[in-house]
Amino acid sequence: YQEGYDITGVDSSINMIKQAITLMPKSKFINKNFEDSLIELQDELFDVIIFTYSVHHISNSEQNTLLKLLSNKLSSNGVIIIGDVMTKTNEELMELSNVSGDEWDDEEYYPTLENYDNDVLNESYDIEFHKITFCSGIIILKKK
Repeated sequence: YQEGYDITGVDSSINMIKQAITLMPKSKFINKNFEDSLIELQDELFDVIIFTYSVHHISNSEQNTLLKLLSNKLSSNGVIIIGDVMTKTNEELMELSNVSGDEWDDEEYYPTLENYDNDVLNESYDIEFHKITFCSGIIILKKK
């Protein structure tokens, strides 16, 4: 924002939208869930789409569907960056859940590279995983 990039923010929380407006008053904000926001963004293309600690609020299958839909919202060299609680494999995620005990939120669907490395997403993206800490990482989906 400070470097002059156009920012569009999507959040289902009106309180988060209000906070973002105070920080980036010239940006566009949409107070809807991910999929419903695509209707308002139907004529727009993005160079970068970023999810930070947000995509885990929808199921794994919904994540895959959303990411497939977003391939049509990216410019030719566009990327999607997802930063979240995540691991490379589902087994590692289960181990993390077991170690975390009561602190683990069973109502969230944390991404794994294993869940994204499938025929549907590989058709549209080159996918990279970068481990950041024992419980977090970044997945980058580069449009093919």
